[in-house]
Amino acid sequence: KHPIDWKTQYDEGFNLAILEAMACGCVVITTANGGHMDYCVHLFNSVIIGNETDVSKYLHRLSYDIELYTYLSQNAIITAAKYNWSVSYHRFTTIIEKHLNQQSS
Repeated sequence: KHPIDWKTQYDEGFNLAILEAMACGCVVITTANGGHMDYCVHLFNSVIIGNETDVSKYLHRLSYDIELYTYLSQNAIITAAKYNWSVSYHRFTTIIEKHLNQQSS
């Protein structure tokens, strides 16, 4: 059995649920809408669909193409690892410090 997380919202913000599924090695099938497009890359770490036909096509393909499934799963884990608390904290404080330095000059 191979876990697949299927998120097909048509409008979504950052969508932490997708990132959490990726961190667990699930292959994510999702739409090309929302904040998750900042980290979801079609056939690299996820599957981006356009319609219902794509869902069935990729569910079928992923159930038989273990090499593709493994590739997507491994890249999903690597992608999710880039979004940890330490990295997010460092990015946030860097932006705030840059903003404060610009205001003081």
